[in-house]
Amino acid sequence: RCGDSLLVAVTKRLRGALGSAVSLSRIAGDTFGLYGPENSIDPGVIRKAFEQSFFVHGHALSVQMRVGLVRVSQCKGNAVELLRNANLALSQARQSSGSAFCEFSVMMSEDVQTRVSMLHSLRAAIDFKRGLSLHYQPLMNAVSGEVIGVEALLRWRNDFGEMVPPQRFIPLAERTGMINELGLWVLEQALDRLSAWHR
Repeated sequence: RCGDSLLVAVTKRLRGALGSAVSLSRIAGDTFGLYGPENSIDPGVIRKAFEQSFFVHGHALSVQMRVGLVRVSQCKGNAVELLRNANLALSQARQSSGSAFCEFSVMMSEDVQTRVSMLHSLRAAIDFKRGLSLHYQPLMNAVSGEVIGVEALLRWRNDFGEMVPPQRFIPLAERTGMINELGLWVLEQALDRLSAWHR
């Protein structure tokens, strides 16, 4: 009940701040869609609407909001593409802390397509054990010069023969949970190598 009342209060405040020139709809959960002339959808006005707490069932609730903006002129397709682009901008805004705004750019879309493509390639590399390798870097005692261990470094050569930098594929693997499978593969390979060195 409290959540539903909060959504109603947010709707009323947005409607009051933006006026009748802007169409307002609830798209999902706590996500609203705004559509209207560019000068009517002012991020500053939206931010101001959320400065005051919402009073719901005797409780003062402060709401952090994120806004993803997209211009209709940036979309060559239909309303579905418009919503998808707005959602990309919203996702970008959600990654920052506090109240944040992000405007869609074509580069944002290209970045997502690149990540999705890399994700599929990484999935295939893990499933078929293809292109993954470990490189071993010795750890040495600086005084005696004795090797006291090695660091196992994961490397990936994609299907195009290009080396993909770890700073690009490791965060992707961490976000998608593939890091667990990669970690297990690295551990097995490193233990096999250690066993061979001992022999």
